[in-house]
Amino acid sequence: MISMVIVSCEDWLRPEPLSTFSPENTLVDKDGLEAALISCRLMIRPEFIGNNAYETTEIMTSDIAVAGNIVAQTIKNFDIQLKPGAYGDSQIGTFWSQGYKAIQKANTVITRAQEAELLTEDERNRFVAEGYFHRAYWYYKLVNQFGDVPFIDGEVSSPKLDFYSHTRKSILKRLKRDLTFAAQYLPEKAPHGAVSRAAGNHLLAKVCLACLDYDGAIAAATAVITDPNHALMESRFGVNAKESKYNIVSDIFFRENINSSANKEGIFLVEDKMLTEGGTSTGSYRMRDLVPCWWNANTNNDPAGKRGTIDKAAGQPQIGYVGRGIGRIRTSNYFNYEIWDSQTDYRHTSPNWLNMEELVYNNPSSKYYGQPLQKKYCVDTIYSWSPMMHYKTFVPEDNKPDTPQGGYTDWYVFRLAETYLLRAEAYYWKGQKDLAMADINKIRKRANATLLTNKDQVTINYIMDERARELFFEEPRKSELTRVSFILAERNEEGYSLSTITEKNYYHDRMMTRNNFYRDKINHNGINTFTISPFHMMWPVPENAIASNSRGRINQNKGYPGAEKNVEPLELETK
Repeated sequence: MISMVIVSCEDWLRPEPLSTFSPENTLVDKDGLEAALISCRLMIRPEFIGNNAYETTEIMTSDIAVAGNIVAQTIKNFDIQLKPGAYGDSQIGTFWSQGYKAIQKANTVITRAQEAELLTEDERNRFVAEGYFHRAYWYYKLVNQFGDVPFIDGEVSSPKLDFYSHTRKSILKRLKRDLTFAAQYLPEKAPHGAVSRAAGNHLLAKVCLACLDYDGAIAAATAVITDPNHALMESRFGVNAKESKYNIVSDIFFRENINSSANKEGIFLVEDKMLTEGGTSTGSYRMRDLVPCWWNANTNNDPAGKRGTIDKAAGQPQIGYVGRGIGRIRTSNYFNYEIWDSQTDYRHTSPNWLNMEELVYNNPSSKYYGQPLQKKYCVDTIYSWSPMMHYKTFVPEDNKPDTPQGGYTDWYVFRLAETYLLRAEAYYWKGQKDLAMADINKIRKRANATLLTNKDQVTINYIMDERARELFFEEPRKSELTRVSFILAERNEEGYSLSTITEKNYYHDRMMTRNNFYRDKINHNGINTFTISPFHMMWPVPENAIASNSRGRINQNKGYPGAEKNVEPLELETK
């Protein structure tokens, strides 16, 4: 049984010094270790489930979106707002504190499993393997968000104030070693929500790419692709399978189908069901965070200048179908229009894609009631006007049908479509563009998109475009852009280098060419102008994590206050 500690919102969001972690003291047998692994799995759920899920920050700091909410604390001007002790209402500080909490849980499993006397060798290896997976999952995020960070190799059982930063590259090499072990001992089959061998290999493929080990990435991805327990879903299945208005892309994301035994595409999921152990009390919040604030007073006025939309309309299906969004995420023109290179792509056509012009004025008091919304009468087109990837933003509301925010749903953390794109990227880096094109076309064919016919169409930009088309609200977008930035810098390609990465990098250049808000320095309602600099590729380490570490040195990233006190980061032993 897992005991849960309830903390205030302020405590939950506050970045914590590494020395405050408390070990579990009951993990001495198989049952205790199994319970601890469940706790590790639950740590991943807030990334995708709940109000202001962490994934929204990965999206709003990438090329595909910005913070759309009108309130002043949402990060728009990175130069002014993003500081080591100030993150607005983004989850940047939470990634650090939550990451190290999760790492401490994983380390406790690893340490206690290695010490436990009542386990067989196979049981010990399985517990250590999943512990390695969870530790690697969070460190992969941290090194692509914060760069050089402290690597904690085991359970911290007493206060510790002498942490030092380790190099990003040596941490990745350690993760590669650990995941190679994990992929041998994780179970071939695992219940949804648990970690299988395929999940271990999927994460290993990502880490190998970050290490520039392209053959390793290809081998790990191929192990997943050829795993008989998994397959790309290419034929209609599950609920609504006989409904002709839907298609295979719709089927993959109906919530009843995500966790279905018929669905072979999911590799690793987070689970969230009403009235089940560990379930949230509020649901996904997807229709709150990812949907524009189309319903609010004086946002979508009717042609007469009166309020045209409302959030509670008895007997009207629109509010339940679209959701009561607050515009936390506002997708960019790049994502909404520019990357869609096929008019038949299921991912960008009805019913999976929803344009604002398909919504109607739903205020019964308006004389334009029932007529389509018109953009020219929208007061704030950042906050209140943006098309939606409806098959991902829509989750039927379970608790508040009149003010829907998104009901309960399981969700993909790793999905086989991404595995194909990881292998395609590895082939690309090796110069095997024909093989990369074949893997990309597997995804495009399933989506009914025009296939690539010339291998020279395959570039790293095109691969990142395809990831955006396929993996919205699944991939950690900012982290993946950062990973590619380091690869290009280490290869000294396109004018990038590790020595000047904080001054010129792929992440920033892509933000400035793809994200129209930063490229055009758009001002939102007189509050902030969208501005970003190259060094913002790495987020600032929380200042209290540095200050509380009085006997060591956790480095600050270049460009932020405190970086002048940095010392040479340590190299991990990886052999």
